[in-house]
Amino acid sequence: MIPLTRDRAAIHDSFVDPGRHTNLTELFREAQADRLSLKPVKDKVFAGSRWKKAKTQLSVETGAKCAFCETPTSAGYYGDVEHFRPKSIYWWLAYCYDNYLYSCRVCNGKKSDRHRISGTQIPEPNLSAANSDAAILSAAKNASPDPSDITKLSTLISQAKAEKAHLPDPYSTDPRLLFAWDADEVLREVRVKPRQPHDADCLQAFEAVSDIVDINRPELLYWRWQTYEHLKELKDMLILLDQTEAHITLLGILKKLTEAAKPYSAMSLYFLHDEWGLF
Repeated sequence: MIPLTRDRAAIHDSFVDPGRHTNLTELFREAQADRLSLKPVKDKVFAGSRWKKAKTQLSVETGAKCAFCETPTSAGYYGDVEHFRPKSIYWWLAYCYDNYLYSCRVCNGKKSDRHRISGTQIPEPNLSAANSDAAILSAAKNASPDPSDITKLSTLISQAKAEKAHLPDPYSTDPRLLFAWDADEVLREVRVKPRQPHDADCLQAFEAVSDIVDINRPELLYWRWQTYEHLKELKDMLILLDQTEAHITLLGILKKLTEAAKPYSAMSLYFLHDEWGLF
């Protein structure tokens, strides 16, 4: 996982006011009527087509990689708009842009509706006093803030932080502070591990990514090894070149492999910087 940043100037009009009003009003009206558990209603208000337009920009921000496992999705099966806080639990955040990230379908499917917290859950909005469409929309906008309204968004951000989610949200937490990698030369695989084996936050995050998205599933062990093997070959060559012009050129190439858009770039940075001390 790599840290991500939202480009708020590039958010699709469908997710800012007033473009989102129709969807928000319908969602909150159905919630007020206690109809969200009905399959026809659920299929309609939680239809993937309603957040599909967010996918392009979310993909740009992750480098067309899954925000969890860093596997490129552009060359294979399409990625998904993942609700970090599941819409089945946090229904009021179904159209909240700040609850979206880009995920491969494997991680998305494994994560499903699972969300673990140690703190105080974000409170469900009280709709008892919303007796008109205007009142419903007002309640919706408070519970699911416009991503361009930094003042109202700050409340949601504080509530999200207070939840102490076990699975790191790469838009609010730098995952590189939580995870490290271990290369097994015999098994020819690279596993994610806690960065600090005795740190509670690292252990909790590792347990979450292991169980919720299966971060060390066999196919990831294999593809990480492919990247690692090339890194190691280039590293060994770099040492042989020793301060020549070719050394400088090769070091530049290695640094490019740590760029955000590169597959498994967090792993590459860990080995090149932390393990091997090349830069």
